[in-house]
Order: sequence, then structure tokens, then C-alpha cells
Amino acid sequence: MNIEIIKETKDYIIINKPSGLTVHKANEGYPEATLVDFLIEKYPEIKNVGESELRPGIVHRLDKETSGLMIIARTQEGFLYFKDLFKERKITKKYLGLVHGNIYSDIIIENKIGRSRSNKSKFCVTDSEKAKEAVTEIKVIQNYKKFCLIEATIKTGRTHQIRIHMQSISRYIAGDKIYKPKSVKIPNKLNRTFLQAYYLEFIDIYGEKQKIKIGLEEELKNFLKTLENE
Repeated sequence: MNIEIIKETKDYIIINKPSGLTVHKANEGYPEATLVDFLIEKYPEIKNVGESELRPGIVHRLDKETSGLMIIARTQEGFLYFKDLFKERKITKKYLGLVHGNIYSDIIIENKIGRSRSNKSKFCVTDSEKAKEAVTEIKVIQNYKKFCLIEATIKTGRTHQIRIHMQSISRYIAGDKIYKPKSVKIPNKLNRTFLQAYYLEFIDIYGEKQKIKIGLEEELKNFLKTLENE
């Protein structure tokens, strides 16, 4: 397994997770290799970090099909520090995404998110008592004929947040097989969800301000080029 290490310190690392890789096992019988498997092999000390044997070192997650930047704790001190940063919303997380349809002005989506009653593996916008606050800021980068490239900044870290919030305004993430209606077709030349965590900003455990940014992946760049010719 080849995973890019963006930054490495004594207490934490930042990695670039590829699309198609699950962060951690759901249970001991999970059959696929995960990011945690790679981390334990490369950084054995991580095995004893965190609050669960299934997700050592993991302080936040990305969906399996979403790629991009993740912070991984190497020490328990680092784990507790970043856990608090996320809880206090002191980490800026930005994503690049492509949605079906056009958006003509920047928007803020503040719909609450909860688990779907009809499908427990999915989440949805809901006003149920157990729903949690969710805030996503959407900035328009470029409109194409049938799509729009956006930057999404999440102020909260709910599961599938960007995908659900875009579904709530009928602007489905390209390549998303779960939250789009059957009438919306996945583009032929796109083999994954078009969503990449490309920017992180935070004050680290050493008191140093970190601004980490990566470029759009070649696979996604190449797909955008096909849209320019439409």
C-alpha cells in the first residue's frame, strides 16, 4: 500500500488518503485492507493510541471514496490535543467537489443531519430530536455545462455531511452512488466520487500554525478537461 505522507512529526502525521480506501475496520471480520493497517505497519506505536483498537490514531475520518488530507495522531497526547481541536471547531477543513447542475452564488447550508429511518446505513437532512447541527459553506469555483466545481468548507464534521447537504439542494456530488436519485447518471469517465479534502489549517500541538494544501488529483483534473470540451 502506497500512501503519501505530507507531514511527519513526533506527535502527529498528515497523510493524503487515496480514494477507495476505508479508514478503519467496522469490526474484526472486515475483509479489506484499511488505512489503519498501513499506519500500524509504518508506525507501530500508533497501535496504542486513541480510544478504540479498531481505529488507533484516528481523530477524524474521510469516506471510503473521498480522498485527501487526514491528521493522524502518533501519541496519546497528540490524539487528545487534536480531538479537542475538532470538538472546539478550531480546524479549518476545505474540500473540492464537483456537483451535478449549476450553482450561481456562494451559499451556506445549515440543515441538521441525522440517521435515515428507512436505511440505517445512510444519513439525511432531518428535524428529528437526534439530528445534529451541520454547517457547510459552499463557494462556486467554476460552472460547466452540466456541472459545477465547488469548494466546501465544513464547520461541523458529520458523517457524509457534504454529500447530504448537496443532496438537500439537488446538487448531487458527481460519482456518488448513495445519495443521488436513479435519474441522475454517474458520468462514464468518472470512476469515483469527485470529492477531495485539499486544505487543512490549525494550530498544532507545538503552537505552530499549519496551513496544508494539496492540488487536485490528476484523475479529477483529467475529468474536468473532458467537461471543458462539451
